[in-house]
Amino acid sequence: MTADALPYNNASGHGTDANGNGSVDYYSLPVAVSCGAVGALMAICCVAPTAVRRGGPAAVLGCGNLLALALHVAAIVCLGLDLIADKDQWVYNPFCGNNQGSRCSTPNYVHISTSVAKYWSDDYYMSWYGDLLYATFSLMIILAFLELLHVLLCLCADEDTGNRYSGARRSYDETSGWGW
Repeated sequence: MTADALPYNNASGHGTDANGNGSVDYYSLPVAVSCGAVGALMAICCVAPTAVRRGGPAAVLGCGNLLALALHVAAIVCLGLDLIADKDQWVYNPFCGNNQGSRCSTPNYVHISTSVAKYWSDDYYMSWYGDLLYATFSLMIILAFLELLHVLLCLCADEDTGNRYSGARRSYDETSGWGW
């Protein structure tokens, strides 16, 4: 995730510094892990109480879930731009030089004009990682849509509909579940 294997002279595929160019090769992975984890914890804190019908005020739950949705959308956009979008680029492959499925023109580097995820999915050794990336990206999009639905139910639906489908309450009272 924090690999720095692509060299500074990225146009030729190899440079003078064997340790990399000093920056993370795929910036979207740390962003997705950090934003995804924080967003997931916030979503759990907003959805879990309403799932057992002990939800608090709808505005608090809706705004908390809206912030979780924003974090997840940031992770989706970063993954999409960095790993899913097609572009001309050099990719580091630690398995270059092996006979099975190796398409490397230079040691450990391949120039591609597709997406990194597609290259990983088509590679003999990295296919598990590319397929996992596609599955994670699809799951993140589905979960972001479900978070959006929860936000709309909490913030925009009338009191009866919002309470029936989300468990969130429009106002605080003794039956809200917060007063043990």
